[in-house]
Amino acid sequence: MKKRRIKGFTMIELIVVIAIIGVLAAILIPMMSGYIKKSYKKSDLSAGSSIGKAAFSIVEEEGSAHDSFYADDSSKYSVTATSSGKTETYDLVVVCKSNSACSEWVPETGNLQGFSDTMNSTDYIGKLSRVKYAGDKHVKTWVIGYRADDISQIEVWTAASGSKPVYRVWPSPDGEYA
Repeated sequence: MKKRRIKGFTMIELIVVIAIIGVLAAILIPMMSGYIKKSYKKSDLSAGSSIGKAAFSIVEEEGSAHDSFYADDSSKYSVTATSSGKTETYDLVVVCKSNSACSEWVPETGNLQGFSDTMNSTDYIGKLSRVKYAGDKHVKTWVIGYRADDISQIEVWTAASGSKPVYRVWPSPDGEYA
């Protein structure tokens, strides 16, 4: 009588294949999460640049928005940013923030409403994109402001909802975005 040989994989072969797949996954998953984090940072840098350039353009071209932008400097925050290996601390006057859904600009005080309204009605930005890189501080909103010591320096920051600015995104990104 002839014995039939059943073809297939042995249990050892299956375990070896599963182990190889596990090792590859352990190597690839952290690499992929790093690439995702970098893409979020790049997206935020691009969005921050668009927001900053739009704000600068509006301040330069719209007389009433210009006056509104500098109408109230009572909302100052002491901020620290690291760029090109240098750390600087200064006061940032916050003019407006995006709402929690990042769908519109909200003025920091009532005197700044004109600038926020102009930002909300421009074709420069359309719909705001959400902050993609939350970082260690879980930032969610955009902030537009200027340096208290040099009002020509308009800046875009990210912040946690309802709190002070955390990471500078434009014009010279914080070291966190490097």
